[in-house]
Amino acid sequence: MRRLSLLLAATITLAPSSLLLAQDTDANSSSRPHMCRHGHGGGMFDAGTVSTIRGVVDEVSRVNCEGCGHTGVHLSLTVDSKPLSIHLGPAWFLDESGVELAKGDELSVTGSRVEMDGEDVVIAATVERGDSVLKLRDSDGFPVWGGWRKASGRS
Repeated sequence: MRRLSLLLAATITLAPSSLLLAQDTDANSSSRPHMCRHGHGGGMFDAGTVSTIRGVVDEVSRVNCEGCGHTGVHLSLTVDSKPLSIHLGPAWFLDESGVELAKGDELSVTGSRVEMDGEDVVIAATVERGDSVLKLRDSDGFPVWGGWRKASGRS
């Protein structure tokens, strides 16, 4: 029993420092694959930076995330003649929602504007196109697909 306690203590003590080292290494790499932070907002969703922006979709892309193994959906939205990256959420969730976004769509996006990898991005909470509203996160940034995972057996 004592051996198990020591092993658990060592694991608990070492795991956080290993995580910090991985984060520091990741932050200094400029050519790495995209790390998953849109899945749960990665703790980056900040209710204090939430605003609504309007723009036109330039590109819809699916980004493979090294961190979680899932594919996320991102938009490039032209806002005031400048491109802005919008992080929506996992591709499976958007696919199952039946919402299809395309180049040229005029959207209103409400979300948290944050800096990620030195770039301004918006972690979307809602996306509106005409009368359609796609809810992605609640007001605290918690993703609505969390409940879908339980219901659909996804992990």
